[in-house]
Amino acid sequence: MENRGYGIGWAVERMREGYRVRRQGWNGKGMWIVIMPALSLPPYSSQSEGAKVNDRTAKFIGEDTALECLPYIAVFTEDKKWVPGWLASQEDLLSEDWEVAEELGDDRKADEDDVPAEGSWAEAERHLNNCLEAYEMVGQPGLLVLSGVLTPLKRRFDAGERSPDLRMAIMDVSL
Repeated sequence: MENRGYGIGWAVERMREGYRVRRQGWNGKGMWIVIMPALSLPPYSSQSEGAKVNDRTAKFIGEDTALECLPYIAVFTEDKKWVPGWLASQEDLLSEDWEVAEELGDDRKADEDDVPAEGSWAEAERHLNNCLEAYEMVGQPGLLVLSGVLTPLKRRFDAGERSPDLRMAIMDVSL
């Protein structure tokens, strides 16, 4: 009889909490999946500082088109390739051998005291810095999040912005 561990629903909830998960039954060592958050970028032609649509994407959507990327699940493969848009197989959906991916040295989840209290900008800054540090340690997938999400948030914060929109964006970043 197969391992009667955790099912796909449990795995999705762990990803929503910011964890990377994998199946014990996957053949690829070091493989895991993760939910990537939504991303909004100004057009390639924008004169603004910071992250914006890159030339590779602008080639297809147009230089004057902003990018609204919806959340998606990505897989990090055995040969260290980043593949956006992972789709579960029937076996993945029905298996009960899901677990948090731990081979990277820690569970990549913020401790409870690392998560800022509502309304505290000092706590938001600490959370942002913890996220920057954690994603720098991840490598290539982390760099995508750094350049596309965290770096623009950090620039806005360092420039003195203290809008509710910025605070919410900072707090939405998962470790």
